[in-house]
Amino acid sequence: FFESDICEALTKTYWWMTPAIWWPVAAVMCYISTESLVNKCMIFAAGLFVWTIFEYVFHRFVFHCEEIIPDHPVFLMLHFFTHAVHHYFPFDPLRLAMPPALFIILATPTYCLFNVFIPTQPLLPLFGGIFFGFAVYDVIHFYLHHGAEKSSFQYIRSLRTYHAIHHYKEPDNGFGVTSKFWDHIFGTVIIPGQRKSAKGKQL
Repeated sequence: FFESDICEALTKTYWWMTPAIWWPVAAVMCYISTESLVNKCMIFAAGLFVWTIFEYVFHRFVFHCEEIIPDHPVFLMLHFFTHAVHHYFPFDPLRLAMPPALFIILATPTYCLFNVFIPTQPLLPLFGGIFFGFAVYDVIHFYLHHGAEKSSFQYIRSLRTYHAIHHYKEPDNGFGVTSKFWDHIFGTVIIPGQRKSAKGKQL
């Protein structure tokens, strides 16, 4: 996509890079926190839950913001390479996982914002859980596109079907990738045979 080899490399990601980078980062964040072990475990679990909210919110309101982004080449390019490229080339294995550079761009201001309200020591295991959950999400997302049809787990196969409908029929619904929980809460769940708008209204 880019003439620059550097830009091209920064937008390509092997699926294994996400857990290889962010699981150790999550472990270090938990380790260096001065919270007690019990507190770390509880806060880490809370971080996993917070990630599920991020997964839904970022997918719906950041990655699918086509109607509100400014009509400017810079913004259009950023949108294309954050998510639109994945919808254009859903089976490109190197354009599926989130590039580390992009995740850092999104995660850094988010961490700083949280740090305004939450002290650093409990925030470290919280974001450890968030980073761990993100890596799990990215691996599952890759698997849904490359191999889930062969899975022996019905839940995984159902997620693959659900995600495929989001890609090819209902891009304004089905924003959950690892679960349908928040789609149910916010009325964007995909129901076979019943198409809805992004606001959850039946069409």
